[in-house]
Amino acid sequence: MEVYEHLEASTSYHVTQSANKVLKDINFKLNMIGDSLLAPWQKLDAINTFILPRVFYLKNAVVQKGPLNLIDRDIKRMV
Repeated sequence: MEVYEHLEASTSYHVTQSANKVLKDINFKLNMIGDSLLAPWQKLDAINTFILPRVFYLKNAVVQKGPLNLIDRDIKRMV
């Protein structure tokens, strides 16, 4: 069975990896969007385009609530 990448994360039937890499990347990109000189509506568009699809990837992963709560808090703060 081959492993392939989807939204920059390895995906397969038997992949047993932590989602820490994805969470760190989401946090990094969220901070980049927040620090940018984009207009508020452009920041919302960037979050919808680049951040939220990565969060939905985590739906199939084993993730602790703590890191997800931090990402949720940061997204709410940005909005």
